[in-house]
Amino acid sequence: MDAEGILRALENIGSTPRNHLLIQSLNGVLINKKEVADEVYKLCSLIESKISFSSEDKILQNDYIYLITIPLIASQGEKSFNDQLGNLETLQTLLIDLKYEGNMLTVFKIQ
Repeated sequence: MDAEGILRALENIGSTPRNHLLIQSLNGVLINKKEVADEVYKLCSLIESKISFSSEDKILQNDYIYLITIPLIASQGEKSFNDQLGNLETLQTLLIDLKYEGNMLTVFKIQ
């Protein structure tokens, strides 16, 4: 999907007052935005141009998670999600799941 398609998809799902942008490796390790390749950084900037993100780390019920998964295996680091969020497949509402230049953008709502 191209940048315009991403922006249209984001407009279709809206947002909440509490949105979180996370970048993770394929095996679920959090990646710092400063450490990603240019295409992922551009995707982050594109999303941030349309959505305001919470500076709070704690994820609460009804928050939206904007999750970028990059094709990389990280050997160490903090995991993206913990038991606090439960099973992402059954307890969360998937809003969009898109591919952008070899990366995945998934947006879901915490139930």
